[in-house]
Amino acid sequence: MPISYQNLRSLMAARGVSGYTLTKKEKILSQTTWDRIAKGDHINTKTIAVLCEYFHVQPGDLMEYEFEDK
Repeated sequence: MPISYQNLRSLMAARGVSGYTLTKKEKILSQTTWDRIAKGDHINTKTIAVLCEYFHVQPGDLMEYEFEDK
């Protein structure tokens, strides 16, 4: 998948936020959406906006495009 959410994972670790916090405690993401992020699947722009608002960051702070070598 060309989109990596490693930046989001690093941000979550640095701020002590878990997937449980986002899905169950704060309820800002559904479990299905969190599963998609964990698998590296695509998420929609509404989800990106919610995460940006929650962490007070820009989209590039959450994800990055990984070029595929051919």
